[in-house]
Amino acid sequence: NGRSWGSVAFPADLETNGWSLVADDPNGAVFMASHRSLAGAGEGGPIWGDVYVSDQYDSDFSLSLKNVRRSGWGHDFAPFDGLAGLYVANTYAAPSTTNKDLQTKITFDMGGRWRRLRAPD
Repeated sequence: NGRSWGSVAFPADLETNGWSLVADDPNGAVFMASHRSLAGAGEGGPIWGDVYVSDQYDSDFSLSLKNVRRSGWGHDFAPFDGLAGLYVANTYAAPSTTNKDLQTKITFDMGGRWRRLRAPD
């Protein structure tokens, strides 16, 4: 309701430089992303975050997707309007000092299972 605040729980031992709200699902879930970057990558190096999804009470979060690309405007994570539970995200196969290992992934079940979208032939 915006008037009161409660505690939330994330998995222990998270290495992060901050957090962002990346999506608020109409079914009640909230998606939050951590802010991370490679040490020594310098200006323009890859930045990313891991996306966590809340339970129905928005109090307990679990890992949904790792290594989601992040740019100056935010994380590459987006819902499909009108299709509840369907999201797409760009991820790094493994964070490195290049941007050559991007993969686009899709979920149909609010982040429970992600599948890679292959480029057309």
